[in-house]
Amino acid sequence: SVSHVSHSGSSGGGMYGGQSGGMSVSHVSHTGSSGGGLPSSLIVQGRRLQGTCPGPKNCMWGFWSEWSRCTCTCDGGQKTRDRRIAQMPTPGGEPCEALHKEEIVPCNTQPCSKGACIDAVWNDWSQWEGCSKTCDGGVTWRHRTLRQKANDCGLPATGMAMEHAACNRGIPCRKDVDCEFGAWEPWSGCTMPCLGIKRRTRTIQVQGKENGKWCVGPLKQTSPCPSGVDCFGGPPVDCQLSSWEAWERCSTTCGPGQQNRQRTVEQQPEN
Repeated sequence: SVSHVSHSGSSGGGMYGGQSGGMSVSHVSHTGSSGGGLPSSLIVQGRRLQGTCPGPKNCMWGFWSEWSRCTCTCDGGQKTRDRRIAQMPTPGGEPCEALHKEEIVPCNTQPCSKGACIDAVWNDWSQWEGCSKTCDGGVTWRHRTLRQKANDCGLPATGMAMEHAACNRGIPCRKDVDCEFGAWEPWSGCTMPCLGIKRRTRTIQVQGKENGKWCVGPLKQTSPCPSGVDCFGGPPVDCQLSSWEAWERCSTTCGPGQQNRQRTVEQQPEN
C-alpha cells in the first residue's frame, strides 16, 4: 500500500542544475510488503526538454551518372546512365516529381568493317584563282577534293578543302582620272552652195581611268549652211544618214577603256 506521495518542482536547479527545461521529483513511500521485497520508499525523477524542431524538407533528385560504355563497338549497341534520389522528403515535405530514373540511348551504330581499313586521300590542289584586286592587296584561293573516302575503320581526311592567300600586295592602284574632251575644231566649209552642210570635230584629250568619269557625248557635229534665195527649185529631197560603222578598237588593252564609232551623210537635203 502507498502511504505518502509528494512532488517537488524545479526550474533549473536541483540535481540537474543548468539543464534547460523543468525538473519534477516524485517521492513515493510504501508501507507494508507485497511479498516481492519492495523497498519501503522509491524516488522517481523525470525532466522535460525544450527545443526547435527542423522544418519539412522536399524530395530532391540527384545528378545523372556518367554514360556507361557502349555494349558494342560497331553494328549498334546501347549505353545507359541513371540517377538516384539524393534527399528523401521529411514529414510535411513534397514528394519527388515522377521522372525517369534510367536512360538508354543507341551508340556505335556504324557497320562493322568486312575488309581492310581504307584511309581518306586528298586530290592535288587546284591552281590559284585570279586575285580579287589588281592592286593594293587582294585575295586568291584554291581548293581540293577527296580522291578516296575513308571506310568505317579508316582514318578521315585531315586539313582544309580550301585555302586563301593574299595577292597583289604592294602594287599601288592608279588614281581615278575623269575623261576630258578637247576643244571643238573650227567649222569646215559648206559642202554645197545651196542646202549644204558644215562639219566640225573634237577629240578626247584625257582618257578616263579606274573609277573616274567617262566621256559621254559626240566627237563630230554637222550643221546646215545658210542658203540663198536662188537655191530653191525642184522637188524636196530629205537628208539620209549611213549605217553606223563598226566599233573602233578599245582605248586600252586592260582595265576600263572606251570605244568610238561613226556614220556619214549619204544624201544631202535639197530644195
